[in-house]
Formats: sequence, C-alpha cells, structure tokens
Amino acid sequence: MVGEPYWRSWPLPGGVDDAGFVPLAATVDRFVSAGLRLETLIDSSKDDWDRYESLHWRALEEWLAANPDDADDRFENVRDWLVAEFRKSPAERDPVAQGVFVELELDEAAGRRHLLESERFRALLAEPALARAA
Repeated sequence: MVGEPYWRSWPLPGGVDDAGFVPLAATVDRFVSAGLRLETLIDSSKDDWDRYESLHWRALEEWLAANPDDADDRFENVRDWLVAEFRKSPAERDPVAQGVFVELELDEAAGRRHLLESERFRALLAEPALARAA
C-alpha cells in the first residue's frame, strides 16, 4: 500500500510551487513507470483529507499550548510576518507567504481559515522543538 499526495487542480496558480507533486493521472503513471502494478485506487474526498490533516493541526496546537517556553514565540512571529505580507499587493509579497495565502484560498474564500491548515505555514514552524508536535 502506498499513499501519495497529488494536485486536484492543474495547472497551479502562478507562484505556487508544485512541491514535486503532480495531478492524479501523472501520479499513477509515476508508479507504473517505476514497475509497480496498480491494484486499486482509493481517492479521499476533500473532507476526508481535511479530517486526516486536522489531527496534525490539533496536535501542534495542543503542543504549543502545553509547551509555551519551547515555542520561542515562533507561531506568533511567523503569523505576524504573514499578516504584514498579506497587507501587501500579491505582486509585492514574499513567494513563501503568497504560497500560504494561495494554499488557504485567502484571496477567494469568504470565511476565515486557520494558519495551521497550510502545509507551508507548518513548514515555517518546523524548528526542532516544534517538529516533535507534528
């Protein structure tokens, strides 16, 4: 059994790094070209994936709450930097910050999203002490 993330929408919006992932059909092609045989394919819904990922977000939030001295204000510092970047026009934003905003659909979404929903944001928090929480 192998699990691999893939992009549901392609092409990606400008400025978004594909992180080495491709659409589902190309992902299957990668496995087949590596000599693996596809037996079955289970594709999670967006809700399934969000439920799975939310366990990581919750673990990190709980760890940050339980270990405030180890967090070094990293969450707040990164969040404050992202707030400052969001106030800029998209063309002026740091590409990493813009990637977080695109990932969270902040320019299109009417509702608020938590920063921990962004893999890019969680990567910014990936200091050795924080990595234990995920």
